[in-house]
Parts: sequence; C-alpha cells; structure tokens
Amino acid sequence: MLATELLAGVSVAAFSFIGAVKVLGVPRAMFEYQKENFFDKFGINRMGMRVIGLAEWTGAGLLLAFLVSAWAPGIAGAGVHAVVTVGAVASHVRYGRASDAIFAILMLALALAVMATFYLSGAWPGA
Repeated sequence: MLATELLAGVSVAAFSFIGAVKVLGVPRAMFEYQKENFFDKFGINRMGMRVIGLAEWTGAGLLLAFLVSAWAPGIAGAGVHAVVTVGAVASHVRYGRASDAIFAILMLALALAVMATFYLSGAWPGA
C-alpha cells in the first residue's frame, strides 16, 4: 500500500502543478512556452487549456481523496490522468515532434503505475 500512496502523492503534486500552469497561467514563462509551442500548434485556445487543466485538477483531487481517506474511487483520479495524458501524447506526436512527448509519456507511465499499484494492493474496487 505504501507504493500506491507514494506514487499517488507524486501524481497529485505533478498534476496539481501542471494543471495550475494551464488554469492560472503560472509560472508565466512555462505557460507562455506551452501555449506558443504546443497549444497554439494543436489548435487549442485558452478555454481549452483551462478545461484540460481542470481535468488534471479533478484527477489530482480524486487521488488526494484516496490519500486522506482511502476512498476507493481514487482510482478514477489515475484514470483521468491517464486519459488526459494519452491525449497529450497523441497531440505531440501528431502536431509536433515525438521528442516533445517524452514528458507526457513519463506522466502516462506514472498514471499507469498508480493504477497498477491500486490493483496489486487490492484497493481497486472489486479486486
């Protein structure tokens, strides 16, 4: 269970920060870099960035609920992160360079690792 909690904690921190960049636009330099180099190329406007950031925060919130109360639907948080990140990987590969997808692939691996530890620890509903 410790591995699940550690991976979920790292995921909460990472996706909370990543979501803040998209929703709040801070830190400004990172926001501008992502907007100019990725989102504008992908055809995603500012509202789209906010929606993606809110999805990342939703996943982080579900995982945080799991961490503080062992709430079983926390697995949904990792699932939300996996879905959002698959979209990021696909967008980077389709509209940019595959090398731009490295960070997104690492975040996808983190989300999948959280899901795997949920399953292996028996925290997965019905497992």
